[in-house]
Formats: sequence, structure tokens, C-alpha cells
Amino acid sequence: MTRQRWKVKGRKDSGQRFALIPSEVIHSANWSHTSKPCRALVTDVAVQFSGHNNGDLTASISVMRPLGWTSSDTLRALLREAQHYGLLVMTRQGGLLIGASLYALGWRPVNACTDRKTGASKLDDPTMVGVTPGRWRIPQSKYQRPERSHKRKIATPPHGAVVALSRRRANKQSVAPRRLTAR
Repeated sequence: MTRQRWKVKGRKDSGQRFALIPSEVIHSANWSHTSKPCRALVTDVAVQFSGHNNGDLTASISVMRPLGWTSSDTLRALLREAQHYGLLVMTRQGGLLIGASLYALGWRPVNACTDRKTGASKLDDPTMVGVTPGRWRIPQSKYQRPERSHKRKIATPPHGAVVALSRRRANKQSVAPRRLTAR
């Protein structure tokens, strides 16, 4: 059917996106080894895919917060896990004045992503265009999360703030009140 015929029949796409994850990926060994939060992250990133923007997908906290993600540290840890298993591939390392890191789905070919303003490629390695990473097919060893440092947060203010506060109190108590006199 032509595009116009779809509109006439009322079958036109409503503009809603969905995550098309092939059953081959879902039944792979790497998918079964990933944690459930990692699978949820891959699904949320896959929803951004529109058919021509693989390699231009982001998992920044500002994009993921409306989807229920609240911690950038959690996102970072789960992105590392998804990259370990080959489900997501980093196409651009983000940073200050560069923008967010960009990712591609591991089971789809990477598309040419150009910046609309400059026309330059957004990818760190432009030779990735047209290549299907496919690393998700190779069984990987179990992912070991790096241990987090458990630094205790002190509920009391730093020592200097307490000393400054006690000095102010001491000064208020030792200063005699001034008397107002008429001139």
C-alpha cells in the first residue's frame, strides 16, 4: 500500500515508537546473563531508535528521568554492563562542551549521524557507519560490577563551621549592649 492509502484507511502510524528487539537477541546467552535493570535500560534506549538514527541514541539522565530513572550513577553502571555484553555500543564519548555520550544498538547497523548545525559526523569513528557490531552474539564472561566505595556522609557540619558558630555565640555573650544617647 502506498502511504496515501494508509492514511485513507486510518492505518497511519500515530507517531508512537516501540522497542523492536529481535527474539534472536532476547534468547541469546548474553541477554540471559544481563541483570533485569540492564535489560530495562536497553529497552528504554531502544525506544529512541526511529529506523535511521542508530548511533545517535543517548542515555543521559535528562532524557531518562521522564522514563523513571533517577540516578546517573546507576545509569553509568548499567551502561557499562550493556556494553560488556555487546547490547549497546558507544559511538561517541561525551563530555564537557561535547554533549552526551551516544550509543548504538548492537544488533542493528550503525547509521551515519551528522550534526544538523555543522554537518560534521557525530561519531568518534566514522568508519563504524554501516557496520553491525554483533558482539552480543559472542558469549561473554559474567560481568563483575566494580565495587563502590562506601564513604560515610557526616551529618554534622565541618569542624570550621562549628568553631565559627561557637565564636559568634561567644562574641554575642561577651559584648555589652550599647546604650543609645541623644546627641
